[in-house]
Amino acid sequence: MKGITKGIVFILLLFLTSFFGSVVFLFPFLPLLCFRLTEKTGKWIMEKFIFMWKLFAVALYEVMIGIKIKVVGEKLLDTHQNLLLIMNHRTRLDWLFLMSYQIRHASLQQYVISLKALLKKIPGPGWAMQCGAFLFLQRKWETDSAWITKCVEYFHRVGHKPQLLFFPEGTDLTKQTKERSDVFAEKNGLQKYSFVLHPRTTGFIHMISQMRKNNVIDGILDVTVAYPKYILQNEGDIIHGRFPEEIHFNINYHNITDIPQNTEKLGEWCQQTWLEKENKLNSYYEKKQFNEKDQELKYDHGALTRYLYMAILFWSFFLIFVFYSLLYVCFFRWYCFIAVVTFMVIQNTIGGVDNLMFS
Repeated sequence: MKGITKGIVFILLLFLTSFFGSVVFLFPFLPLLCFRLTEKTGKWIMEKFIFMWKLFAVALYEVMIGIKIKVVGEKLLDTHQNLLLIMNHRTRLDWLFLMSYQIRHASLQQYVISLKALLKKIPGPGWAMQCGAFLFLQRKWETDSAWITKCVEYFHRVGHKPQLLFFPEGTDLTKQTKERSDVFAEKNGLQKYSFVLHPRTTGFIHMISQMRKNNVIDGILDVTVAYPKYILQNEGDIIHGRFPEEIHFNINYHNITDIPQNTEKLGEWCQQTWLEKENKLNSYYEKKQFNEKDQELKYDHGALTRYLYMAILFWSFFLIFVFYSLLYVCFFRWYCFIAVVTFMVIQNTIGGVDNLMFS
């Protein structure tokens, strides 16, 4: 029961803070996103508030749940550069746990994620991710290719330096997705994988092409994630209180000048990278560690701890303020009602705040 209670509290806190955070902090600045003269300012403001929520999410699973994080590999010399992050998609929550790497060794504020389009419709979290210019994909190439282009052009237009997480595999590793990957391997004379899925190189090539064209990429961060003990699969595991005890990340950095420009060679580079991931993970799950030569990356543990506890305090007081105001302040109830209706109207009429931003 203790584990289930933890899981429910974890989900509830993430939902409530993202829902009311969108209503209180993001809604007032929506008009800034509507005009070219003010959209840069609007994006900057949204980025600050969303960063505070990301920090809270990390605090919840590291402090409250007690998940341990270990990062080995190459250290970034410039933590605020434009990056495309590519990672094996082991679980549906890899994107959430990668925030721990970002706050330690890169930029959590610049971190944006490519996600399934269905997630943008979740009231609260979906609104916040739309305001954060997250990339929602529908798995229809004709639609997604155009949407990737619009998203990258928007980053260039507002001067945003993205650290964009993109999953070339397209989906997380399950029994069903592995079977489809094996069928693909058989048809194309490729090796069958056990720890990763074969990447979809078309989307990866298009993403790199657009980021180069708009000058919003300085390098590629190749991340390999592994779960040494328990591997959760989806949100259902969290609700039942089943969390991984540890999460390990292996980091390889590639300057964009070292990445092929030719489309065919770029696709081959992606496939070779995933073959190396397969071999790396095969070795990892035998030894429960990555290459012994890879050094663990150091960070300021004291500063991180202070940030995480400050996030917990901030959002705790925020929720107290929200519930007090809902109970006793009529104006606040009307304000929340107007904000929720506005977000829903934008969602149902033009498809979301991100459609407004990217247009």
